[in-house]
Amino acid sequence: MDERHWWVASKVEQTFGIDKTSTVDASFIESYFRRPDVLEKMNSFLFAKGSNKLFFYTTRDRLYSKDITCCLTIVDEYTLVNEPLDNIILLYFIRSDTSSDATIPPASDIYCGEIKHSAQMTSLLYSQTLLPLFKKELTPNSNDSYNQTTTKAAIVAQMERHIDGISATCHSLQKDKNLLLKRVDAEMIGQLKQTSRSTADSPVIRNCEALVLSWISTIENVLQDIFGEDSMHPSLGPLSEIDRWTRKQRLINNLLEQLKSKECKAVIGALITSKSKVIRKWKAIDVSITEAQNECRDKTKFLESIRRYLESLTEDAHPQNCAVNILPALCDAMRTVESVSRYYARQGYLGLIFTKVTNQLVKICKYYVGDDLTQLWSKLFNEILDGGLIDDIKENFHLDKRDVKRFREVPKGSIPLDTNSINESTFQRLKNCLLLQASYKETFRTLRDALGGSQMLTTTAFSATSSSSLSGTTSAQPQDQSHSRYHYTRSSGILMSQDEKIFQHFDEFCRRVEQMLDMTVTLNQLSQLITSTARLPKPKRTDLIDAESVANRTDARARKDKEDEEEDDDNNNNNAENASDEGIDDAGSDSGATPNDYLISTVSKPDLELMKQYCDDDSVSLSGFIANGVERLRLILTNNTINPSNEDEKTKFDLIHKQFTSLTRELEQFIGAYVNVMFSKTKRTHEGLSILATFEPVCERNYLRSILRDAYVNLFLNFENDLLDIRTTFEAHKDNPPIPRNAPPVPGAIAWSRTLLTKLEQAMDVFKLNRHIVTLGNFPLISKLYNRTAKALLVYEQLLLGRWKEKIDAWKDHLNANLLCLVNDSEENNKRIEINSNIELFSIFDEVKWFKRLDVDIPKAALVCMQKEQTFKHYKSLLDDLLTRFRYLQSRIYPPFYPLFTSHLSQVYRAFEPGLHTITWSSLNIDAYIAKVHRALDRFETSISNINTLIAEKIDNILDNELMNSSCLLFSIDYIRSKLWTPTEFLQNMHVHLNEQSILIGDKLHQIQQTFQEVEDMLKLNTRGQKSRSSTSSTRRGKTATPAVTNEAMMEFIRYYYDKMNFCIQKIIERTLTTYIDLVSITETKYLIDQTKLIRFLFEGQDNDEQLNIDTQRIRIGCTMQYAIPEIIIDPPLSSCQKCICDVASAIIGCEKQISESAGFDNETAHRLSSIIESDTHLSSLIDRLSSIDTNVTRISQSGIQYIRTFDFLWRDDSQLEYQTIIQQDENGEDYTIIIDPNAIPSIEVRKYLQDQLERLLGIEQRLSILPHEIQIGCICIETIPIINSLKTFVFSWKTQYAKLLHRFAKFELDQVVAYRQQVQLRFNDDVSTLEQLDEALILLEELSEMENKIDSIYLPIETTYALLDQVYNIPIPRDELQECSQLRDKWSELMLNADRVRRQLLQERRQQLEQELDKQVKSFVVEVIRFRNAFDVEGPNVPDLGPLEAAKRLKDFQGQYKIMHRRKQTLNSISTLFSLQPKQFPELDKTGEVSLYY
Repeated sequence: MDERHWWVASKVEQTFGIDKTSTVDASFIESYFRRPDVLEKMNSFLFAKGSNKLFFYTTRDRLYSKDITCCLTIVDEYTLVNEPLDNIILLYFIRSDTSSDATIPPASDIYCGEIKHSAQMTSLLYSQTLLPLFKKELTPNSNDSYNQTTTKAAIVAQMERHIDGISATCHSLQKDKNLLLKRVDAEMIGQLKQTSRSTADSPVIRNCEALVLSWISTIENVLQDIFGEDSMHPSLGPLSEIDRWTRKQRLINNLLEQLKSKECKAVIGALITSKSKVIRKWKAIDVSITEAQNECRDKTKFLESIRRYLESLTEDAHPQNCAVNILPALCDAMRTVESVSRYYARQGYLGLIFTKVTNQLVKICKYYVGDDLTQLWSKLFNEILDGGLIDDIKENFHLDKRDVKRFREVPKGSIPLDTNSINESTFQRLKNCLLLQASYKETFRTLRDALGGSQMLTTTAFSATSSSSLSGTTSAQPQDQSHSRYHYTRSSGILMSQDEKIFQHFDEFCRRVEQMLDMTVTLNQLSQLITSTARLPKPKRTDLIDAESVANRTDARARKDKEDEEEDDDNNNNNAENASDEGIDDAGSDSGATPNDYLISTVSKPDLELMKQYCDDDSVSLSGFIANGVERLRLILTNNTINPSNEDEKTKFDLIHKQFTSLTRELEQFIGAYVNVMFSKTKRTHEGLSILATFEPVCERNYLRSILRDAYVNLFLNFENDLLDIRTTFEAHKDNPPIPRNAPPVPGAIAWSRTLLTKLEQAMDVFKLNRHIVTLGNFPLISKLYNRTAKALLVYEQLLLGRWKEKIDAWKDHLNANLLCLVNDSEENNKRIEINSNIELFSIFDEVKWFKRLDVDIPKAALVCMQKEQTFKHYKSLLDDLLTRFRYLQSRIYPPFYPLFTSHLSQVYRAFEPGLHTITWSSLNIDAYIAKVHRALDRFETSISNINTLIAEKIDNILDNELMNSSCLLFSIDYIRSKLWTPTEFLQNMHVHLNEQSILIGDKLHQIQQTFQEVEDMLKLNTRGQKSRSSTSSTRRGKTATPAVTNEAMMEFIRYYYDKMNFCIQKIIERTLTTYIDLVSITETKYLIDQTKLIRFLFEGQDNDEQLNIDTQRIRIGCTMQYAIPEIIIDPPLSSCQKCICDVASAIIGCEKQISESAGFDNETAHRLSSIIESDTHLSSLIDRLSSIDTNVTRISQSGIQYIRTFDFLWRDDSQLEYQTIIQQDENGEDYTIIIDPNAIPSIEVRKYLQDQLERLLGIEQRLSILPHEIQIGCICIETIPIINSLKTFVFSWKTQYAKLLHRFAKFELDQVVAYRQQVQLRFNDDVSTLEQLDEALILLEELSEMENKIDSIYLPIETTYALLDQVYNIPIPRDELQECSQLRDKWSELMLNADRVRRQLLQERRQQLEQELDKQVKSFVVEVIRFRNAFDVEGPNVPDLGPLEAAKRLKDFQGQYKIMHRRKQTLNSISTLFSLQPKQFPELDKTGEVSLYY
């Protein structure tokens, strides 16, 4: 068991009341849950893929014995089936997801609960949950048929009957539990049976009296509950009244069933028999019980008769359905009941029912408006943005009687039954709530009037004539004072005349709804105003100044009028009592408003201050100011969102509405101030109306209505000035009116006059609809002026139309003109064909179109012209295309070839002739004429295309695209750049190559000459075809034949192309020679650049970015630079290269003869070509550029030769002598000589000398590597490889000799280092057995430690020398030496590791052995020291009578022994110190040493 099992166990403990602090209960829980069957079922529930239910149950009888049953299902549990429901206690556990194990802790995964009082739960489940759900699903829809509606109603009625039966059964199961009266003891029953008759003072009767008195007290409480005040809470609906009286009836029936039992009857019979005084009280209470039973039965019967109507008032019912169907049906049912008995209406019970119906209607409206009231304003804001129904309201919100009538007079089939059956806006829903209230009140008052009116329904609530005492006497008898406590206060009810009380809840709700709708309408109006006022300007400073002056004049006039009134009052004070009505009327008439009072501005000082503050803020426009106000209004609403019907929020809602109204008033004051200031100055009518039109959304608001009315009146009074201005403008410009753009004169003038008339009509249409303007006194005068002005404009229009109609007939003659005409062409000095079209025809078309737009009556002649508009424009467009095509074909003929097409052009002109002489715009054969001309142009185009194609493909293509192309040369550039030529080879190959290319060009020119005959044949063929067609085209023309192509035209054509071919050959030779010169020569500047680059490259050591690259895009003629000691020569000479280059250039010019011969030119053409080539000065100038190539190359090559001369010392100096003798300088600066012995080990000086020489030779090699292998100067390439190889041979021989000596020195040092390392390694391998050997080993280890610090100074020179020899000097070194050198560091590291191993072995592993040896040696040395001291005292130099020589000899012997003893002492002390021991002191030895040293 884990935490989940114990969690289930804790729930079992809580449900079944198991005390786990008790030892017995704790042991029971432990043993119960460890039972295999219980544990198995719990695991099946808790683990994956198991059961999703677990139950624990028992009965109340077995609860004490802890008889608890565990099961996974209760379907097969017969104990539960046979046991009464209220006797069962059941605990259940449920899991929704069994795909995985239950979580830990299990509270988030397992739902648990317990079932008690099953009867009540069953009743509530059916009546409160299942029945409402079925009713909602089975509610008839508008789309259901009659049969479907009937079936649904029958199903609901059947379910109600079954559920009522279940509820009655459940209540009957609970009757034993609901015993109201105290039960009779069995002992009292037995005593009553034993004594047949008892006296009043007997104990049994006293007990019975006490029991009956307790019953009376209980019954009094029950009756007080029945006749008590009804609950009037707003949340209670009419169904609560049915439940309340049903509960009261059930309570009184339960009470009567108890009183009818045998025990109660026995007790009452005993009291009656004994004539007890208590029986009188019992009879009185019995009467009250009967009254209560009758009251409950009557009320229940009445409520059941109207139950189905009350149940229709569900929360999801639609308000329109309630108003049209449910409420009238409910009132009809009440009227039917009241027709039998008027008890309920007169006793105030109907008023109580209607009060609760009112509460239910409020609930319906809440649900209808929306469950989430916090989102109410956001929905209304969205509807404001979408527009719709709200946009139609231009004033403060209020309901109209017509709205209520439309709301109620709806066809029954279109009435929505529930809230969700129709999609309505939130605004409409709120409005429907108000309509429901109005309909409800109207229905209620209709019912009240039908019941007798409010005057007939004002009696008290409940009649007092019924018996209300417990004595059982009539009301005429005086009542006993002791029984006054049995009078019960009955509920007063609500009279039908108390409208305020009945509708109070609904009125409060609708008042806030109306306020919300009013705020919504206000927001919508202001939102529309934001858009409409977007383009309104701010008041200018001049407007404010004018408004201020007007306000000052108004104030001055008001003060003066007030002073005059005060003066008149003072004068008439004495006659005030005798004032007549006429006098008052006269005063009133004198003070009445003059007709011009409206012209006085209503702007005030507060308006001016408000506008000044607004104008000071430059960043906010009028629309922006209103938008800010609207946003503030929205913030007031959204930040304080409340439920409009919540009692706790009423004060808050009123505060919000007050803030909203206050801010709205501020915005209205601002708008009013803006209008007053803007209209304080006289404005044009059109401008003023456009400004006032922007305020249309708020024109009917209470505050702004009068302000906007005054503004309209002021505009109308100023309208007279506008009429005069328009009349003046008309008179001034009627002869030369301003017309619209691209408009003809007459229609433009009519459009201008109509524009003036439209301005007047638009303004007058607005003014006529304003009732305040129509009632003005000067309205008739201004109307007359308006009529006169409009009439003048209309007469002007008719006059213009009359003049235009007179000219229509003259314009029809333009349609009889010829199609084409000849026009002089000043540029070509001849005539050209043009379209004969009159521009006035197009003006007619435009004017007729404009008149149609203006809706003017057009004369018949103009309509006839207009009918031919499309035909005229169509033919004009076709002729335009025809002439455009003809001119295009003419432009396709190249001017030199124009004589070739003379016959073709004559045929085309012959086709154009009918349009010039016979065919007019009214002819019917225009289409045939145009087609004929197009056929002639087709033939003309075919001839031009064929000849142009032949010339373009076979002549121009060869000349222009092939021969005149820049790539057409007499040699192939890739061929002459493909290799490095020798001068002789280059000259021979170029002669052959030039001849081949000349023959190819001549062949192409020969092809061109063959094409001339094809052109002549094609022209003759086309001419014969046209001649045959023209001979049959017309019999009226003579037999004159179309002239054939003349020989002069053809000769001119051939001569043109011969000149072009000669020009082409000239350009080919010139282009070839230019290309050749560009490939073999460079400019003087380029020579200087190459020379400078070569000098900087060789002598200044430039970087790689200035490498002397070989230009392979040039012709390269090769030479070689080599030694002819002591000179440096270039072979072959540069002069032969110069001659070769010039000969090739001459051969290029001479190619014209080969081309002429290959092309087959006649003598005249060939001679003319030779003359052109010989007289071309440009070719001569090109040849002159080749005369100085050898001179420039020689000058630049000297720089390379000069650089090579710097290495002459390699073959000129005696290097052997320098090698054998080294001259150095000592510290004093004096020279001394060192002789190098190749067989001896070199010294340090020799080693340094050798390294310097090797570095010098290496530098020489690097300098030689800088010298390029090939130096290119223009087209000459000088090869330097032979001379470079000679110099490198000298350098390599001496570098090898010096490197061998340096290698010998490095080899000697390497051998020494290796020998020392091997010697130390051998010493480490020796066994250490004595303290002397230990001391030597420690000294060696100390020596290695010191060597570790200076090992770099020993190894680094060796490694550096070998690295130079191998990598820098490139001297071959034996592999074993290089390997030994590379392993020096590793071997040294191994040696140091071995040293650490020896040190660790001596000082750790063999320490104990060596310490013992040390102790032994120290003791032995102590004895030896004593002996040495004794011997020194007895046999030393201090012995008396000892000769000097003998004393000196003995002293020397003892000094030698002392040194040995002292060294041994030091060894012992150092080893002691090494082992952390206290060194032994030897004072006798020290004393002896001091004495011996003293001597």
